[in-house]
Amino acid sequence: MVEIINGIQQIGIGVSDVKKVFNWYRNHLGFDILLFEDEAVASLMSQYTNNKVEKREAYLSL
Repeated sequence: MVEIINGIQQIGIGVSDVKKVFNWYRNHLGFDILLFEDEAVASLMSQYTNNKVEKREAYLSL
């Protein structure tokens, strides 16, 4: 049986400088359409950050 990936919905990658990484993705992979930029507090991630609530930034681009 051959299994084929039909698509990818989203990929999340944690980085320390989202603006710098967005520029890298734009220059190297052509992801140059910024659909949205969001900042929030990632309180649901505290179990992974020693109970320290961190700020998060998210970009969605094509």
